[in-house]
Amino acid sequence: THLLRHKASKDFKCAQCDYGTNYKSCFKSHLLRHKTAKDFECAQCNYVTNSKSDLRKHLLTHKAMKDIKCTQCDYATRTNSNLRYHLLSHKNTKELGCFHCDFTTNYKSSLKHHLKLHLLTHNSAQSNFSSNIKSSLRKHRIRHDEGNNKPCSKTHQSFKCVQCEYATNNKYLFNTHLLGHKTGKQLKCAVCDYETNNKYHFKAHLLTHQLVKNFNCAHCEYSTNNKYVLITHLLTHKTVKELKCAVCNYETNNKHLFKTHLLTHQFDKNFNCAICEFATTNKYVFKTHVFIHKSKDLKCARCDYATNNKVLLKAHILTHNTTKDFKCDQCDYAANTKPSLRKHLLTHKGKGLKCDRCDYVTNNESNLRRHLLTHNAKDLKCTKCNYATNNKYLFKTHLLTHNNSRDFKCNQCDYAAYTRHSLGKHRIRHKSKDLKCGQCDYVTNDKRNLRKHLLTHRTTKDLKCGHCDYVSNDKRNLRRHLLIHRI
Repeated sequence: THLLRHKASKDFKCAQCDYGTNYKSCFKSHLLRHKTAKDFECAQCNYVTNSKSDLRKHLLTHKAMKDIKCTQCDYATRTNSNLRYHLLSHKNTKELGCFHCDFTTNYKSSLKHHLKLHLLTHNSAQSNFSSNIKSSLRKHRIRHDEGNNKPCSKTHQSFKCVQCEYATNNKYLFNTHLLGHKTGKQLKCAVCDYETNNKYHFKAHLLTHQLVKNFNCAHCEYSTNNKYVLITHLLTHKTVKELKCAVCNYETNNKHLFKTHLLTHQFDKNFNCAICEFATTNKYVFKTHVFIHKSKDLKCARCDYATNNKVLLKAHILTHNTTKDFKCDQCDYAANTKPSLRKHLLTHKGKGLKCDRCDYVTNNESNLRRHLLTHNAKDLKCTKCNYATNNKYLFKTHLLTHNNSRDFKCNQCDYAAYTRHSLGKHRIRHKSKDLKCGQCDYVTNDKRNLRKHLLTHRTTKDLKCGHCDYVSNDKRNLRRHLLIHRI
């Protein structure tokens, strides 16, 4: 039986697709996929299949109790095969190694998948797509219509949602999408109020409640409960960037970021908004844009904040929390969100990021990128006035000033603004002054104003001018002062 694997020719070939094998049993199982009628039905749900073994496997999902448990952690399952697969994750040594490179693993399937990377490539006849893995090629082929050579961006999509305009050729993605339309959430967290219909999201959420973080970085103090998050983190320690852009000097070790970057060089923007003139090459950016045109159904129960984005609503709700769970271990700073704490921690580090054209230094990569634009020619120019900039966000904000209509209006007075940010800043004026200074009788509604005021009580002034004896605690005041020394 094993020798059949080494045969170049396939004895059993499917007449309906390009599948071929030397195993009769595998061939019979494959033919069942082409049957339209499903012979085996589940009595507890609407699941149907042509495979008896698949039905038996499915019936296990209806068992309430997970009887088979791991002795080394709290993992539990309904099948012995799943437990055996899980136990491999507890092994310290990796016994299966690749003889072409230094790849090691405990999983046979992972090794087989990896070995295919060293083999000859399978090419698509309809496009320039190539792969070492047949399943990847088959997955790619469903993008093309049967019997024609249409390009990947103009395809017929077999699975269409009857409740919205979503369409795809991938059955798994289609089933995942349908979960979004279910009203009731079946998977609920026992620790908090989180609920979902997606098993993968639910498992990922449960890890956030684990106190012990099992995956630790060997290069720094970073730790996590998620193996894939650790793998992504480890890329930050690699000195050599393996993925380099052929068009510009961008380089990274993260495949997802690299693919997203390559889209910025595409001239054709495939995703166009039907309501306005917005166009983009990024599907996720497009989905986020579409929300702008919808009514804001997600509303905050404590204030008048409304949005279409679940993530933004969750982030907003945290602003109402009295307790700040994320605390700095070097000072008395506390925040409601992890990103805010990470941003704050940069203030305690030495400024390692330097501009190669001037003496600017910072801890923040985005700040450095923003600064580098000041050395470039101003490519974004306004056609209605002489305004020019390198910053897309500032350019969009400027264009709004030429609009006749101010769409963002205050519901308590006749104030109207071009941007949501300006309206939010204005609304603070209508609130009672809740933020008080602990050293004097100063009160305000604006956090930034309070922070600025607190600097006046500091005895030491940390920001010094390199040309004279001027000192200050305010960055803006120092920048304004430095203009005096410019010739």
